[in-house]
Amino acid sequence: MKLLLSGIILFFIFSCSTPEITDEASSSVSLDDIEWLTGNWQDSLRSNQWEIWTKNKFGMRGRGIAVNESDTTQFEELTLVEENGKLVYIANVRGNAAPVKFIGTVIEENLVVFENPQHSFPKYISYRYFPDSESDRLHATVGAGDKMIELFYIRR
Repeated sequence: MKLLLSGIILFFIFSCSTPEITDEASSSVSLDDIEWLTGNWQDSLRSNQWEIWTKNKFGMRGRGIAVNESDTTQFEELTLVEENGKLVYIANVRGNAAPVKFIGTVIEENLVVFENPQHSFPKYISYRYFPDSESDRLHATVGAGDKMIELFYIRR
């Protein structure tokens, strides 16, 4: 009985693990695979903060902004491009000396993960899309090690 229970527990642990990241898995992707990211996304917890994504002939452009009454402040400029068969996320955040690149490592139907293990924080950025007929939702996560920031957006 203990052996059967141990086998069942091991099965669930391995079946729920994070998918293996390989160069092959991300070698045939395009921006069309994550077109669901385009749009105006309002932070559901901090309603004055937005992430706005548009697609153009060079890739996708994102902007992180905060709106306070009649004043709009842009705090990050984001770019998504295709380079050598991979998706590349470039974050130009106010206060950083230079833009930081993150490489797409997981691209699924409603999930994309970008990573840069050499960067101090974050080391990864992920977006999970939850399509809904009434209001689409987007869960963004940035993190490194034990530190993680979660953002919850609603398409407007």
